[in-house]
Amino acid sequence: MEIIKTEGSVNQLVGQYLRKKRLARGLTGAEMGKLLYISQQQISRYERGENTISLSVALFFLKTLDYPIEDFFNYLLSEIEKNKADTELELYHHLNASMELTPTHFAFK
Repeated sequence: MEIIKTEGSVNQLVGQYLRKKRLARGLTGAEMGKLLYISQQQISRYERGENTISLSVALFFLKTLDYPIEDFFNYLLSEIEKNKADTELELYHHLNASMELTPTHFAFK
């Protein structure tokens, strides 16, 4: 499944947020990886938006750092709204790979 990468990529938004929170706690990627039982390389891929992080891992990441999960979702919603056109295109291509969807299925209000 090919994901179209755009400047407003959801993967990149998630990764940037998680990296910012990790650095605010003064942790290295290697230290974070040990806490989450994954490699430093995988942490780096998530934070750069190269790999899609599962919701469960993202939530575990935030819980481990003791950050409110609702702040994460508020940030994403805010950034998605700012980058609406790019995000809608990415979501369309991502979901269309497994389902027959048309652009009219996406109507952020």
